[in-house]
Amino acid sequence: MQSLPIASVESFAERDTSPVDFRGSEIGWPELATDVGDIYRDLPPRQREHTVVLGSHYWTASAVEFHGRRADLPDAYSGSRGFWFFGHPPAGITTVIHIGEIAPGVREHFDGVRRVGTVNNGPGVDNVVRGQPIHLADVTGVDWQRVWPEFRDMTLSL
Repeated sequence: MQSLPIASVESFAERDTSPVDFRGSEIGWPELATDVGDIYRDLPPRQREHTVVLGSHYWTASAVEFHGRRADLPDAYSGSRGFWFFGHPPAGITTVIHIGEIAPGVREHFDGVRRVGTVNNGPGVDNVVRGQPIHLADVTGVDWQRVWPEFRDMTLSL
């Protein structure tokens, strides 16, 4: 049995919601993938070959993984909750497009970090990704297999 959502996207805009009200969590995902795609395509072609997306939340990695496939974006990874178990970036990655705040233990593996964007879902829905920074970072020489356990975060960030 399938059903349609009862509430419109606009009904979630600029209202206070419970931190566990996940109905608006996916609002803005296509726009996030578009923004990440713009950042990705602005990179030189040789740099794009060695770039992945890293989300600080399961949500952001999921958004890029799902919506980014149509836009030919690189694979997305996250140390957040169950996404961590999908695996780490491959060897040879030199650049990360990081969505969300960079945890101190993670940041120590990044060089040349610079903010290149901010997540905005359009209708102003106050969900877990709205307002999150998007950074570009150099990760040349990171041994992902060795450091991936340091990226694991089992908290539910809201």
